[in-house]
Amino acid sequence: MNVRKPPSERPDVDTRMVSRGVLRIPSDEPFNYSEVQSSQKGERARGEALPVGRNGASCKAEVRDEGEASGEFLLGYCFDNMSGEALDAVIRLKLTVDETTSHDGGSESEKGTPTATGRLSFLVKDGTNGVELKRENLVASDLSKGPQASSNTPELVFDVKFEPNRGYYLVLSGHTAVKTGPGQSAMVKLEVTDASLEISWRGAESAVKFKEGAATHSGRGSEARANSARRLPSEGEYE
Repeated sequence: MNVRKPPSERPDVDTRMVSRGVLRIPSDEPFNYSEVQSSQKGERARGEALPVGRNGASCKAEVRDEGEASGEFLLGYCFDNMSGEALDAVIRLKLTVDETTSHDGGSESEKGTPTATGRLSFLVKDGTNGVELKRENLVASDLSKGPQASSNTPELVFDVKFEPNRGYYLVLSGHTAVKTGPGQSAMVKLEVTDASLEISWRGAESAVKFKEGAATHSGRGSEARANSARRLPSEGEYE
């Protein structure tokens, strides 16, 4: 799915909002970017993607016998920087993510080995020129590693600069996919709940100090880490 919304649907961040110091989502403003999409091929294949409350989403792909299925979601916040100047900010992301991957039946068939994958990432994108300013991979599950089930509570903190007169997206992207052959069954599910974003508008020097003292990843099956946002070369429109 493309991360895109017309300017008329993106709220403006102006000097009045910046003067408040912090924007908390969904406390101050709701998540204003949400998309879901699913597909399936086969009589017993099912893909689904759904919002979960006001600050969560889930996607699932399941196939019993032969077929393919996928589910994906985008959840986040978008805005235009109309303050008239570049804004240095500290972003804090919190969420709970549950993942499950399972299978039964034959491991191989004449059509190959069953596959089931789940991916969850967080990205910050400059929507005006298509450049990704930040990407953090939160989940990368794969049936080839065996069935698994886990629940994590990652927390990311990083700094980023928002240039004036540009649109920006801060988005969680989840994707699940399953493909099986005759006699094979597999399922993968991702669910995000209690997601929240905190955007602290501040100078670059203060942003670095804030970031260095902040917490990073925590939870079962998750390694602690936090990276400063760096401008990366674009590979085209995100999908």
